Amino acid sequence: MEEDGAGFATWLDMTPAHPDTFSVPDPSSLVRLPWRPEVAWVAGDPRQVPADATRAPRDAAVDSLAAGVDWQALWLALGLLVLAVALLVLEIFVVSFGVLLVASIASAAAAIHYAFAASDATGWAMTLIVPVLAVVLARWGLARIRTSRRLVPRSEITAEAGYHHHAAKVGVHPGATGVMVTPARPSGRARFDGGECDVQAQSGSLGRGAGVVVLRIDGPIVFVAPAKGSEPQDNTER
Repeated sequence: MEEDGAGFATWLDMTPAHPDTFSVPDPSSLVRLPWRPEVAWVAGDPRQVPADATRAPRDAAVDSLAAGVDWQALWLALGLLVLAVALLVLEIFVVSFGVLLVASIASAAAAIHYAFAASDATGWAMTLIVPVLAVVLARWGLARIRTSRRLVPRSEITAEAGYHHHAAKVGVHPGATGVMVTPARPSGRARFDGGECDVQAQSGSLGRGAGVVVLRIDGPIVFVAPAKGSEPQDNTER
């Protein structure tokens, strides 16, 4: 029996016209049953006289292992994987509106397909490698983008930004008092505690040396009026 096998009746999508089927035991698969040490289990390879039963799962597995890896398909899968990585890296540096990303995903899917064509083991390995590489590259790309943004000079908007009237620099504000250093008809120049600036008389004209008080600041114009105790003057220089 160990050499010739044991014959048995089976269906296996066969008809009575098919040759007899035998199961030839495989000694390398012998396993002693723990609950009955005097009994052993052994797998059998189906055989049909005069040929092997090619439909049997054990024979199919043996044939697959004997065939080995399709190296051409494996090298093609590795090439597509390298292409997918290159396209994904290029997507980080080039604005392609997602075109390179889609091409990278398609290349990775094709790499998995050809990896399975090479062998089941390489196919499952490629299925695990692709998402791991995608996560690593995505983290690297995001870190690089953040670093590049920190290196780009950027102007900071602060309270000092924007338009500043010269009056603010010399401390001129509504209620501030000063002295005219030129006649104002109606515009002239006055001196305040912080410096000089152009002013405009609210009404009439002001002579040089007249005391003034700031009424309001309207955009670039500082409106002034005669200060209390100071008579309006109109000293026209000749």
